[in-house]
Amino acid sequence: MDEKLINSIRNYLIDNKIFNKNILVALSGGPDSVSLLFLLNSVKEEFSINLSAAYVNHGLRSKEENLVDYDIVKEHCSNLGVKLHVKIFKQGEIFEISKERRNSIESVSRELRYNFFNQLVAKDDLIAVAHNRDDQIETQIMRFFQGSSYEGLIGIKSERGNIIRPLINIEKSYLLSYLNSERIKFALDKTNSENDYLRNKIRNILIPTIEEVFPSFRNSLSKLEGKLIDLNQFINLKSKDLEWTNILGSWVTSYNDFLNLSYLERENEIYRVFDKTFHGDIPSYRLPNRFLKPIRKLNFKNNEIILEGHGIQFYRNKEHLIWTLLNNKLLK
Repeated sequence: MDEKLINSIRNYLIDNKIFNKNILVALSGGPDSVSLLFLLNSVKEEFSINLSAAYVNHGLRSKEENLVDYDIVKEHCSNLGVKLHVKIFKQGEIFEISKERRNSIESVSRELRYNFFNQLVAKDDLIAVAHNRDDQIETQIMRFFQGSSYEGLIGIKSERGNIIRPLINIEKSYLLSYLNSERIKFALDKTNSENDYLRNKIRNILIPTIEEVFPSFRNSLSKLEGKLIDLNQFINLKSKDLEWTNILGSWVTSYNDFLNLSYLERENEIYRVFDKTFHGDIPSYRLPNRFLKPIRKLNFKNNEIILEGHGIQFYRNKEHLIWTLLNNKLLK
């Protein structure tokens, strides 16, 4: 067993005060999630952790490929004595949902996957997902070119709500080395080498070019991430949160108080009330920067709709601003 890797997991659990917890591992059968399962299993007694796992077949690949993943997941959980929960979508079902909602397949898959995970956990339980350092870098690069806010450029948070990411600072190559040295089986998704999705294009085309021009760009991004985290903490320290009142499912706050905030503070409030609305059920979902642009205005007319979309409507009603749910799904 790789002690350096194990110590990284130990340090993560200690830093985040994770003891005596039920942890559900999001398990796909790929190298990242399989590594996460085995690493958490190796320290579960030390930290009094009760492990279970959840596998989702999105119905997007061939039945043969899905069967390979499922067999690996089932075998590992059986050997480790970990309870496995399974969700299977019909072939093409998620594709049809994405067309109906006018949303990407990736976004719909993520939403449905997290909905399933949250159905399996109690209030104080945790969901462990296997994002690693490579995923973090891809996310930061993607958000940079999409014009993300400074907070978005921080990338994937190491923990948020009931979601934990113990592998977030570990490179994928290290995880693959660990699995191979321990002779642990895992599946490889061949679609990761295809450039049909934006993240794959970033991983397979953009990053190799960046690395050729800037060989140490990974370290540079890590330093920038640290500076942005410090900046975010400073802004949060200096800013004062607005008071939001829940009235019949809508969130209400003072119009004048909102107007007195800087743009960064207003943006922070929008994300706070967004999380209140969806109860953190969609932890990796981010509102596009272009969607938030209208909140920059100096003032708003009475009954003016400030934001509308992504399942919500935000408007002025006299001396109040009202954030209300349009439906139970996120829409673009």
